[in-house]
Amino acid sequence: MSVFYIFRHAQTNWNLEKRLQGHTDIPLNDLGRKQATALKQKFSNIKLDCAYSSDLVRASETAQIALIDHNVEIHQTSRLREVDMGEATGLTHDQLNQRYENLWDAFLSPKKEDLEMRFPGGESKKEHLDKTIAFLKEISSNHNSIGISTHGGVILKLLQYCFNYDESFNIRVTNCCLHEFELLNGDIKYIKEIN
Repeated sequence: MSVFYIFRHAQTNWNLEKRLQGHTDIPLNDLGRKQATALKQKFSNIKLDCAYSSDLVRASETAQIALIDHNVEIHQTSRLREVDMGEATGLTHDQLNQRYENLWDAFLSPKKEDLEMRFPGGESKKEHLDKTIAFLKEISSNHNSIGISTHGGVILKLLQYCFNYDESFNIRVTNCCLHEFELLNGDIKYIKEIN
C-alpha cells in the first residue's frame, strides 16, 4: 500500500483574477508564499519517503516551502501539470461563460458523462485523469509515503473518480488544501482532507 499526500499549489495573481492558468507558468504571489508556509505545519506529523511536484513554478515553489523540513528531494515532472486548457487558457471565468458556457459547465461537472469534455486545442478531462492515475501507480512501486504538489484540476478529478462521479460530491479544492489518498489493490482510494 502507498499513501499520497496531495496538495494544491498556493495562490497566484491569476487565481485572484479567476483566470484559467492551465500550463501557463504563473508564480506565487506574496499571500501564496504565506499560504505555503502555513501548509508546512500540516506536514509536521507526516513522514515522507519522497516528493513529486508539477514542473510549473506555482507548484514547485509551494512544495519547496511546504516541505522544507522534510529531508526529501522534490522531483519535478510535467506529468503532474494542470489539464491543458487549450484556447481557454488565460480567460477569466466571466469570459469563459460568454465564450464556452456549455464547456465551462461540463469542465466543472462531476458527472462521468462529462469526462470527454475538452476546450478547443486542449486535453480531455479523461485523458488528464488517466495520465495522473498512471503516474501515481508508477511511482507507488518504489515508495510508501509520497508528497505531491500539483493543481486544482488534478485533485478535483481524483476526488470525483474516488467518489464514483456522485453528483452530490461537494469538496472544495482551495489553494494549499491537503488530501490523503492511498493506492490499495491497484486502485486509488480517498482517505481524508488534512486540516
